[in-house]
Amino acid sequence: MNYRNIYSRYSKKHPYHIVQVSPWPFFIGVGVFCLTSGFVFYVHEYVYAFIVLLLGLFILSTIICYWCRNVVREATFEGNYIFEVRKRFRIGMIILSSYFLYRMFRIFFKFFFNFNS
Repeated sequence: MNYRNIYSRYSKKHPYHIVQVSPWPFFIGVGVFCLTSGFVFYVHEYVYAFIVLLLGLFILSTIICYWCRNVVREATFEGNYIFEVRKRFRIGMIILSSYFLYRMFRIFFKFFFNFNS
């Protein structure tokens, strides 16, 4: 008996891609934990603190690269992202980059023109 056909009529139809379970958020948490605990140990001058700090940076940079690789693979090779999702990605990147530029100009004016903001 094929359960997929029985329950497919009860599922909600929508144009968005539902992602599968990913291990990357757990590993990001491990990397952030190593990074913050390494920094705290480094401030308190423990012996292997700098190694733990570098391990956290390595884990974070590696996982971010792998996570971005999976997003690109889902978008290009698997074709999971439709036009609506890609449009939302673009809007999100525009908002993020405009906020980043706003912060950079604010820092520029604050330090070079000594404005209080």
